Amino acid sequence: MQLDALSERLGLLPKSVNPKHVFDQMKKLSDQKQSLESLIKYLRSDSAESRIPVEISDFEIFRNHIKELLENGSLQS
Repeated sequence: MQLDALSERLGLLPKSVNPKHVFDQMKKLSDQKQSLESLIKYLRSDSAESRIPVEISDFEIFRNHIKELLENGSLQS
């Protein structure tokens, strides 16, 4: 949407105004869009789903500690 808005405004610029800054901004937005689309594609791929963020044993320790805190009503370690 931002690229469309910039391209519309480019047509409204007087001929005396250098459009380089507008082109630079359009390039930056285009690069950002491409980067985000690549990230979305990666996150939706199988390789992103197969990653385990923590080891199961570490998660179990964390879960047990949280369970103890909740059962005892204490926030001390």
